[in-house]
Amino acid sequence: MTADTGRRPESPLGRKQDPSRSEAILSATRELLLERGHHRFTVQDVADRAGAGVGAIYRRWPNKESLVAEAIRTGGDLSYERSDDPRLDLTNLIQDRAALATSHPDFMPGVVAAMGTSTEIKDAMNQIYTINPYREILERLLGADHPHLELLAELAPAIIVHRTLFGGDLDPEAFTREVLALVLDSASEPTE
Repeated sequence: MTADTGRRPESPLGRKQDPSRSEAILSATRELLLERGHHRFTVQDVADRAGAGVGAIYRRWPNKESLVAEAIRTGGDLSYERSDDPRLDLTNLIQDRAALATSHPDFMPGVVAAMGTSTEIKDAMNQIYTINPYREILERLLGADHPHLELLAELAPAIIVHRTLFGGDLDPEAFTREVLALVLDSASEPTE
């Protein structure tokens, strides 16, 4: 079963689509998403950045939301480099994600707003931005049977989103220390 990418099927009429042109368009979309956020760029901006015509974009994607959703889904690897030290892995993951949020402050507010009106963008974000890496590290650190594993896995991403949306302080190093302290305190507390 293949996933619906939101792309238009290639027409048997006319020129064959150049895959490198599609990647240039997706790359330009990703750059603009990170730089400006979803609502601060147009398909024309993508075309200008990619060196493509607007028609070339609309031949591939029916609308901006489909284009943005595919750019998010194909935007790169958000996995982490696993080591033998889960504490170090958690530290690096939290710090990397917090640094990404602070270096691109317009991305999260724009995409969260777009998720409210576009199921394609919402589905793409749910596929890519998951708590799975946090859960996997915390299972190694605390054990798979820890009673608060899910909540702790949601902790860092939730605070990152909250602070990004509402303008709280998000110093990646300090934030990482705070979250790590909470997680380790939770691990040492007796559970009922």
